[in-house]
Amino acid sequence: MPSKSMMSTSKDTEKVDTNKTLPPIAQTKSSNLTDLQKTVGNQELARIAEEEQFGLTETEFYTIYETNLYKPLKSEVLYKFGVGRSAFRRSKKLNDFRQTMKDAARAQASEDIATHLDSNSSLAGNSNISKQFNSMLANKEAHSQSKVSVNSIMEKESDRILHKLVPEDTAVQQLKQAALASVSSSTLKEKDKKKKAASSAKDKAKDLLERFKEPAINEARIIIKGDQSAGAAEPNQVKVDDMTKEVKGQVTLDQIGEKALKKVIETDSVNSGLSKIAPIINSAVPYDGDSASLDFELKIPVSSGVFVSIGLGAEAEKDDGHMTIGANIAVGAGVSAGITDVAVKLGMFIEAKGSSVQSSLNLVSYGMYRNMNAGLPSLAQRLWGKGGLSGKSRLEEAELWAATVEAREMEDTENYVDVGQSLSASAEIETGIYSGEFELSGQRYTKYSKESFETIPDLLFGENTETTLDALTQKSTRMNQLKTYKKLSASSSTELTLPGVTLAFSAEGAITFFDRALEQLEASISVDLPGEIAGFSAWETIVEEAIPKVISATAKIQKLIQAKNTTSTGQTNNVQDARMKALQEQLENKASELTTMLSEATETVDPETGEVESVVEKDSGLTLNFGLELGFKDGKSGDWKIEFDITKSSSIKIETPFLSLELEKSRKLMSASRGKKDGQIEKELNFYQS
Repeated sequence: MPSKSMMSTSKDTEKVDTNKTLPPIAQTKSSNLTDLQKTVGNQELARIAEEEQFGLTETEFYTIYETNLYKPLKSEVLYKFGVGRSAFRRSKKLNDFRQTMKDAARAQASEDIATHLDSNSSLAGNSNISKQFNSMLANKEAHSQSKVSVNSIMEKESDRILHKLVPEDTAVQQLKQAALASVSSSTLKEKDKKKKAASSAKDKAKDLLERFKEPAINEARIIIKGDQSAGAAEPNQVKVDDMTKEVKGQVTLDQIGEKALKKVIETDSVNSGLSKIAPIINSAVPYDGDSASLDFELKIPVSSGVFVSIGLGAEAEKDDGHMTIGANIAVGAGVSAGITDVAVKLGMFIEAKGSSVQSSLNLVSYGMYRNMNAGLPSLAQRLWGKGGLSGKSRLEEAELWAATVEAREMEDTENYVDVGQSLSASAEIETGIYSGEFELSGQRYTKYSKESFETIPDLLFGENTETTLDALTQKSTRMNQLKTYKKLSASSSTELTLPGVTLAFSAEGAITFFDRALEQLEASISVDLPGEIAGFSAWETIVEEAIPKVISATAKIQKLIQAKNTTSTGQTNNVQDARMKALQEQLENKASELTTMLSEATETVDPETGEVESVVEKDSGLTLNFGLELGFKDGKSGDWKIEFDITKSSSIKIETPFLSLELEKSRKLMSASRGKKDGQIEKELNFYQS
């Protein structure tokens, strides 16, 4: 209920029918009531006398006024102002009027955002591109919230209209007169008197509602469309201008811009929608050296021996504090002929390396945007923009987001995202004791990284991005000038199953070209130790404990040998002998533990048939991998790297004639490498956390 103190107390009743057929309160049989009301000191006695007369309290009359007259009447006026009505249900002039109000509100919110952007302490030190991105997002957030302030002014104007047409005190007085008339000559009991008085007051409120509904609505109509009864067909511009100023003030009072900016800063809105899967990836690969992968393939027979396939794959790997995430999708067709399957597949892939899981996911989103923007710019800008709700075009919104990702994620020169297509041909052979797979594939992809951006002359990216519409439009187009990489690779894997043991070998080689020039050569050879041996933790113990201690002990012994000036030869030899003896005992103990574990190994063999045939296969193993990378620049060899690592893997595979699903989790136990980067020799030896 509007506060009585805030309502008009005007006694101007020219527009209110006082219903003079009803006896005024001063003329009732309670002749001393008027005298009591005139005496300030006896106001409470007057209130009590009035309550006894009507059976209703003052508060109850005002409640009837609010519930049965004021609120319904205000709803009609607000509806005329477009509150609660969608745009398609409004007239053109009403839509124009509301658009004027909303434009004013959003302009004021934008001004307030700019003011707080410069003064916000949490943005101190942020780059210009970061501030502009936050400003854009805050304006988008304020776009919808500004309507709250507009509707607040519509409510205030509705209150003014009603206070003018139906002053609160005058309306309540008429409700009392109606109530008095219904009970003044009756001998009803107190309870019945109150009920009848309330019913009469409500009927009077309903009568006043019907009487003043159209005049109240017309007051709103005059503001929006003009006073048609006076021949005016245009809005009341003076009133519109006044309300526009009020809307701006209300926006600042409601802190629309300030709250929008605060929300944007707190939610770190540069992160893509892919951030929802970040916790899953983090839990799958929590430590350096960890990796996980998923491969799914569906084979659909179309005729005898012929099938089409749909494949999905995803992988994540954490190493040296960086996270690499990849995904691919492929469709293909193939032929099954006895022990051989031959297939051809066409697919798309994306791979991103970032400083964290979220960094990699932002780069995945960035790569998807750039790739789509090259072919379907309007769709890309629709998906990565903010719908133009920030006051900027969708292209500006999408490119500001992209520039922010560049500034945040690509200053690290190791970070990148590759997006491209692949074509492969493969053959699988499986006999009783032998199985093998051979694949030839070609990839064509674009690399988005700081290094690749620098190949485009005068391209401004990241922090240096120019943010005018023309500059962002040109940048969006120039990004398509990045030259593509072409990669040819061949791989083979062989598995030989012998009684009690399975041996597996794989080899892979790849050659990469950039702009038709040789860019890189890669080769690797892997050996999978039998699961019956590799599945035991003794290997981890030896790699994680024995080998580091051997290296540590050797280093200490070497230092002791070199310290001839402080230790006699005899003493040095004694120390050497003691340490070597302790190390020998330790290795013998580890070997003994391994022998014991091996002796306890059992084969998962069906006791009746001697074979295992299961749709679900579980496996674990130890992989020894040797790799070589050789880079080229301007036709000459440049950086190179030789690496050796030991990895423990566990996997589960579900395979039927039509479906294949494999999940694998791996963890490096150790890695060693040597190479040259930027002219400097680098060596690394790492042991990874359990």
